[in-house]
Amino acid sequence: MPRTPRLTWKRALEAFDRHLRAKNLAPLSRKKYFDVLGRFQRYLETLDAPPRPDQVTVDQLRTYQAGLLAGTTSASGRPLTARSTAATTTVLVLLFRFLTSEGLLKQDPTLRLEQPNAGHGAPGDVLTVKQVQRLLGAADLTCPMGLRDRAALELLYGTGVRRAELLDVDLGDVDHKQRELIVRQGKGRKPRLLPLTQSTYTRVMDYLERGRPAFLKPGKVHTSLFVAQHGGPMGTRALQKTLDRLAKQAKLRQRLTAHTLRRSFATHLLQAGTPLPVIQKLLGHASLSTTSAYLCLDASQLRREVVLKHPRERFDV
Repeated sequence: MPRTPRLTWKRALEAFDRHLRAKNLAPLSRKKYFDVLGRFQRYLETLDAPPRPDQVTVDQLRTYQAGLLAGTTSASGRPLTARSTAATTTVLVLLFRFLTSEGLLKQDPTLRLEQPNAGHGAPGDVLTVKQVQRLLGAADLTCPMGLRDRAALELLYGTGVRRAELLDVDLGDVDHKQRELIVRQGKGRKPRLLPLTQSTYTRVMDYLERGRPAFLKPGKVHTSLFVAQHGGPMGTRALQKTLDRLAKQAKLRQRLTAHTLRRSFATHLLQAGTPLPVIQKLLGHASLSTTSAYLCLDASQLRREVVLKHPRERFDV
């Protein structure tokens, strides 16, 4: 009877990757998973007897968790938040649960592994409408770079697209007839259509007509909507540098990211009376609970909405 080959990390991770691909998990999400698993594997290699996947114990997992919270096992050497540690734990649980379900492990070592209590936490920074106005006004519309920057800001705030979705937009993804943006590769590879306001569409057209051609270089042919100074598609680093520069010019105190504008988009729509299911669909969320994490409403705003809109305030008994 042939012996079953030992479960090496290479074999385990290749099987897990095939599983994630079969589930149609987005490439960026898969990369995040394997970044986490790579850091965990490097930690195990520092132990006196680095264990194979079928030798990992719950005590080793707990020691790794505690080290992340203390900063002794984190890649940066700095303590991670409970939320970040919980996210790492989730990836480890998914791996070992899969290996056990496939019969590659006899017992799942994460069954008795506790999840750090991350709480709900703050949903993150959200700009006020006045801050958004200052930010949009920071782009110099007299030069190609300013036209590009304004178009990027308009799409991020005007549609709520994710950073990766913005950078994946091709020229053909702008439906000029319907004035819509087609997001073909959303999270979970779920496409969706996003309406463009007249102001957003105008700024995109300004960039296409007077901005984008100035960035194109001979021999570099591509269909990406947003182009970097080198003539190729705009990348994550270039976009963040752009947002950092514009935030400084607009004198924003908080750090500006694409996610900040996405949360601002959702929150401002809700404040304007847009139904939550509509916001959910625009954001491309599978559940309302995910959408609620993006919304920033303080107690006074909530009280105002209840007093003004609850039907109990409109009748006497």
